[in-house]
Amino acid sequence: MPLFRPLKNDISPNFHCKSRPLPLNPIIMEPFQILFSDEHYVAINKPPGLLMHRTRISEDNVFVVQLLRDQIGQRVYPIHRLDRATSGVLILGKTAEAAGKLGEQVMDKAMEKKYLVIVRGWTAEADTIDYALDDPDSGKGRLQAITHYVRLGTSEIDHAIGLRHKTARFSLVLAELETGRRHQIRKHFAHLNYP
Repeated sequence: MPLFRPLKNDISPNFHCKSRPLPLNPIIMEPFQILFSDEHYVAINKPPGLLMHRTRISEDNVFVVQLLRDQIGQRVYPIHRLDRATSGVLILGKTAEAAGKLGEQVMDKAMEKKYLVIVRGWTAEADTIDYALDDPDSGKGRLQAITHYVRLGTSEIDHAIGLRHKTARFSLVLAELETGRRHQIRKHFAHLNYP
């Protein structure tokens, strides 16, 4: 039951907006930290909170590809992706051909990718998570997804989390993906109750 109900003679303002409003918290961007650059590739330190490129469901106004293009003055082509909430090293090609060549190596698993992840709770020392994930965009239903991880350390903070936990526990894990599904690491650890 709602806490407030309009009365019979209450006036409801009618707002109209001719253009799409900016997000409530627009991102103030500093230039990307460039870790490596040559005539074929550029590697940057991607901060969290940015999508790679425009999507049909996104209302964001800025994207990694657009911002980097403006920063270095030329088009760039993503070789791999990092989720919006994820920070880390991102490699982009300076030509479609260069991106395609390195992209093939990513697809053939010739490139080793590892992720440092902080999760809530204390994980096992090492494990493999083999849990199929839905991929609604592909229309293929549930697809096999495998994540290997090793716990590097734990931390406990003397701060209550709700009524259930008197302290906050965290694990730092090194994760390696055998498959590359969307949000795989986040979904796999959430499946094990380590959000």
